[in-house]
Parts: sequence; structure tokens; C-alpha cells
Amino acid sequence: MKMKELYQTVMSAVCRHTEIREVDILGSNREECVDARYILIHILAHFLTDEEIAGQTKLPRQSVNRIRNRFAAKTNKWSIRNNLHEISSELAHNPLTSSIIAH
Repeated sequence: MKMKELYQTVMSAVCRHTEIREVDILGSNREECVDARYILIHILAHFLTDEEIAGQTKLPRQSVNRIRNRFAAKTNKWSIRNNLHEISSELAHNPLTSSIIAH
């Protein structure tokens, strides 16, 4: 799978489960948008470097790094844990991402 396909697959899942548009996930400072952005970066970080994530999201690399490093503190929030679980389950059963997860 190519990097762009991975990004689009993960972003679609995050948008679907959080019910937030991509443009808002990447650009809004509303709490639910920031939470969705943290989930997106956390999942992508399992497969891509900070630089690659920054290239796909158009976020600064330093922001990607900060989000990745601070994700653990966000998992105290029920909505983040719940959305992360649902999104991870979907991606594990998705034929495009399951092959990457298995390797």
C-alpha cells in the first residue's frame, strides 16, 4: 500500500467514527477536532515517520512530533479511547490495512 492510500484509509475511518470533516480535523482548534487529530496522528505513527505524516497532513513536523509524544496523556479521555478502539478494529478488518498490520 502506498503512503497516500494508507493516509486516506486512516483519515476516512477517523472522519467516519468521529463525524468530523477532514478539513476540520486538520485545521480546527475545537476540542473534538483536536482529539480526532491526535487519534489520526497516533495511528499513522505506527506506519509512517513524523516527516511522512507531516507531508500527508500538511501539518508542521514539530506539531506531528508533539502530538505523537503527548498521545498517552489524551487516553484518559473516554471518547478518545472509545473512538481509537472502534477505528483500530475497523482498520484491522480492512483488507487494505490488515496486510500492513500483519507484517
